[in-house]
Amino acid sequence: MDPTTLLASIFNYVLPLLPAKWAADVASLGLVIAGACAIAARRWPKPKDGSKWMWLYDLVNTVGQNKGHATNATDTTPKNLLEPAMNTQALITAGESVFTTISGKAISGTVEANISDVGSLVTVGLTLLERNVNFNVTGVVDGVTQILSGVNATIEAAKTKPGTATAATGGA
Repeated sequence: MDPTTLLASIFNYVLPLLPAKWAADVASLGLVIAGACAIAARRWPKPKDGSKWMWLYDLVNTVGQNKGHATNATDTTPKNLLEPAMNTQALITAGESVFTTISGKAISGTVEANISDVGSLVTVGLTLLERNVNFNVTGVVDGVTQILSGVNATIEAAKTKPGTATAATGGA
């Protein structure tokens, strides 16, 4: 009997015996465990043959439904989802500069912390996107960063009075 059928049989037998709230909690916990195992299985390289961790690797892959034709079935090298594939920090800094130039106000510490957190998520999202599309996402991020820097320079030049222009703002 395969693990999925076994698990379904156990749930069909045990869940009716439990109070409704407990059954919902058990089902929710089962989903969380299966999801966590699926995420771990995706990132965990297969241990070498004879490793003392092989039993745990097999258990995590079984609970996470990562069996059969999984891409990491024979992979023995770890993967890092959060490796920076592009310079999103430069993009964020360019966006903040445009905001500061337009509004004339500095960004607060709380907003900077929030931007940093969102920036981490954006980095992960763009890294995943780059791995799954047929165009250069890093090049697009770099191009948008340059555009925002250009917009910022243009706004600064437009806000500068002609008599106070310097070499940095487009004056002589």
